[in-house]
Amino acid sequence: MLTFRSMPLKQWIAQEGTTGRRRLFEAIKAEHPSFSQASLTNYIQGQRIPDFEVAKIISEVTKIPVFLLSWRFINKAGS
Repeated sequence: MLTFRSMPLKQWIAQEGTTGRRRLFEAIKAEHPSFSQASLTNYIQGQRIPDFEVAKIISEVTKIPVFLLSWRFINKAGS
């Protein structure tokens, strides 16, 4: 598993406020129906690191390049 670390989403959320957080949550939830507000809170606070697919959605919504976000890549080819 590879892990890439960088600036937390806190800064973006602080700038965008509740509207930005809601927009981000709805975008992730559209692709991952089981995604919860608790998961988003954990990502924002740095308690969890999202999978690459979720990080791509975060990048699209926030306009933060994916390579600047914290994310993890799990190679599922060997499973």
